[in-house]
Amino acid sequence: MVVRRSEGVPMADIQSPCSITPLERLRDLENGPRRKWTADDRVLLLVLKRWYIADRTDFVVIFNNMTRLTLKSKVFDSQFAELKSKGPKASEEWDNVFDLTTFGDDTWRFNDVRRKSS
Repeated sequence: MVVRRSEGVPMADIQSPCSITPLERLRDLENGPRRKWTADDRVLLLVLKRWYIADRTDFVVIFNNMTRLTLKSKVFDSQFAELKSKGPKASEEWDNVFDLTTFGDDTWRFNDVRRKSS
């Protein structure tokens, strides 16, 4: 099978069906394809966890409504656990939300995100 690059799309962005391992195919059949989290998604997740008290399912409902996604609780929890385990050394978003910003957010750094989630 020949994979050609589309105009304006780098070759690295095109994934040939041959490059997907059988284990990845099985995971996609069972759970759907893996979600790629954006920096904005990670910031929203961390802001919700840092400044709001809510039931786990409420967080997922709020997150899904704000992002127009349909994530399950386990995906949401898994992403937070991964960010927490890596901490500021591996996650710029964690560092910005938890370590570089006071709880009072005196600089209003995340005011826009917090206002949208209220």
